[in-house]
Amino acid sequence: MEIKKNGRNYIVERDDGTSVELQCNEVSLLVNYVGKEGLRSQIGERLDVLAEDDGFDIDKYEGTREEFIEEIFVDFEDEIDYGNSVDDSDIDDKIRDLASCYDLYETDDDEEEEE
Repeated sequence: MEIKKNGRNYIVERDDGTSVELQCNEVSLLVNYVGKEGLRSQIGERLDVLAEDDGFDIDKYEGTREEFIEEIFVDFEDEIDYGNSVDDSDIDDKIRDLASCYDLYETDDDEEEEE
């Protein structure tokens, strides 16, 4: 794949010989969309890691997993709009804060109930 600039437009030439021409604003929207989708994936991946490593139970959250991710996503969405990336440590901090806020961590009482 090759990308060329043609005035204010961009031409994406695919390996199969086809091409598509995008206006500058279309490219900008595409970059923003991909960035936001990447952020959602990043949050989901960090959630999986932290749920296991930190010992909280996402199933204790009153909403769905996607709603939990969305709650974190909206806090970082502006960073993507401004062209910035979001660091894993910032996401981890937000996940931990929400897990504590929603009491998702296992407690001694939870362990006693299981016995």
